[in-house]
Amino acid sequence: MGLFGKKKKEEQKEEVQKKENAVATEVSGKYLMYRQQILDATSQDINITLNRDDQIYIAVFDIPDESGVVGLNTKTLGLVFSLNTNLYFANGMVWAGLESNPAVMEAMMSLMVSAAQVLDKMQPVNRTDYYNSKNVRVYLKTRTGTHFKELDPKVREDAFLLMLMNRVISAIADTPKDTFRIVV
Repeated sequence: MGLFGKKKKEEQKEEVQKKENAVATEVSGKYLMYRQQILDATSQDINITLNRDDQIYIAVFDIPDESGVVGLNTKTLGLVFSLNTNLYFANGMVWAGLESNPAVMEAMMSLMVSAAQVLDKMQPVNRTDYYNSKNVRVYLKTRTGTHFKELDPKVREDAFLLMLMNRVISAIADTPKDTFRIVV
């Protein structure tokens, strides 16, 4: 490798470090940990048996928020089939136990079953690292792996996923705050 190759490699390394530092200043380590825990969960971890390759057992939506408040620039909706619905905020706060509201549970189950229709329009991925984007990002886990898509509301399948996600978010918004846990 010549001098220019080394220099280019060092510049690329610095660029990656800058991006990682930017993410670290915009979201808390606690948020990243909670988000990654749900993305790393396996069907064995949650004690669910999958009968088909298109069965979704985890759905994660990274949702950008336009907020002037530091630490509230993004949130993640984490859904575990028939088990949990949590909302993770960039500042590390968590709204847990949202599935106790029947409307949230119904919207979550509808999303998990219906989203299988668009798996073929998604990209299989091995990495699920957080990154900033102006678009909602979705990760759907099946027994064949994790499927990813950055959503564009002008694309029919993406609009469908956004509609399903928004049904869950609306049900959460209607949930009385005293019926779920807020973890700070």
